[in-house]
Amino acid sequence: MFLVAPILDDLYQNKMLSGEAYDRLRRMSPAQEQMRELLRYAEAGGDEVKDQLLKSLREHNAPLIRSLEGK
Repeated sequence: MFLVAPILDDLYQNKMLSGEAYDRLRRMSPAQEQMRELLRYAEAGGDEVKDQLLKSLREHNAPLIRSLEGK
């Protein structure tokens, strides 16, 4: 199962996601749509946001990251 909510929480707590964006993303469904929109946001947010996104993905979705990295 892919977890998006903890990633949104991390980005919001680290002030990389506005309250408005956080609320909008939390209301989206399904998780795939949330993640697509979050990736768009991260791309526009620059390297710092992308780095935090990757850190959160590794923390909350480690099996997915290992699979993508071929490990």
